[in-house]
Amino acid sequence: MNLLRLITARVHQVLALDWTKIGPSFWQGFADNINAVAPTVTITDNYQSVSTRKSSGAVVLPNGNIFTAAHFSTGYSTLYNPNTNTSTDVYVGAAFQGCVLMHDGRVYLFPRTASEAKIYNPANGQVTSGGTYQNALGGVVLSDGRIFAVPGSGGKGNIYNPVTGLVTQTQHDIGESGFFAYSSATLMPDGRVFIVPCNAQYAKIYDPTTDLFSTPPAIFNALGDVFGYTAAINLPDGRIFVAPMSAPIGKIYNPSNGTVTDTPAPPQAGNFRYWGASLLPNGKVFIAPSFSSKAAIYDPNANSFSEVPGDIGGGWSYSGCVTMLDGRVFLVPNDAGIGRIYGTPNGSFDNNVELSGYYNKL
Repeated sequence: MNLLRLITARVHQVLALDWTKIGPSFWQGFADNINAVAPTVTITDNYQSVSTRKSSGAVVLPNGNIFTAAHFSTGYSTLYNPNTNTSTDVYVGAAFQGCVLMHDGRVYLFPRTASEAKIYNPANGQVTSGGTYQNALGGVVLSDGRIFAVPGSGGKGNIYNPVTGLVTQTQHDIGESGFFAYSSATLMPDGRVFIVPCNAQYAKIYDPTTDLFSTPPAIFNALGDVFGYTAAINLPDGRIFVAPMSAPIGKIYNPSNGTVTDTPAPPQAGNFRYWGASLLPNGKVFIAPSFSSKAAIYDPNANSFSEVPGDIGGGWSYSGCVTMLDGRVFLVPNDAGIGRIYGTPNGSFDNNVELSGYYNKL
């Protein structure tokens, strides 16, 4: 039986999520039912009330609100309500890089240079410790509810168990090391974790059942290349799109046969042009601009890029994006001064999928 269905936007409804339905059985239905209608292209200046709050990641909460990860220079996260276009500051302390929605609805913030991870509870507004460690550049919620943190500069990965409140380390180092060696990760349909190489030459795959890292046999970044890739997105057909930051091309990893293939060049290829990506309801991928003046969209069926109308980027403008419950895309502000919302409400994925660890993390 097909477990997925497209629904109309439920952005104002508090959702009761059935996390037991999130798993490999979803993916064929997801591919069969992806919305064929492309979002209308509009750029609207929302999020003005938090123009001074830089952020380094964001997640969508079950009620449709957006929670951002505090940038290392501010110490404040932001809770944004797209219904009222209002925002609230949440002090969490400085120096986080990315966050994920936990299975119980709380938000886990990954410590980049902070002394510990933090957990934000939307139900009561409280911020508590998520374990003591550093050097995390994003991560994912594993299928069993634990949190895997990407070791950004190399070394062992850290895993937080929300049941025990303890942090353990992987038994082996990830492989390569150095500044921003790895930049983010995505949960694959089979429960493994694809880890994005930023300055490292090779991507990595972590298997939580064996506690082992493996390496896809393809070079992503040549020696001397810097900040090649920053995001990985599950495509409806099971492949993984690895979005370029400074790399001249994107990459496609196929978990079924372990191969890596190249995409064409994005519209404005070059150093630090893009930062982060998110899947649209039509199966295409929205890529947020950094030094690029415009956002880009990747079409996996045509293996081609297009450019989104509207000059919104330039100079570390955004630090990624997340797809909202109504199908629009929220761009997380870095130096841009304001956030942006792309598209018009046009329905979305099944919210269990959209809010799951497969997509709802940055």
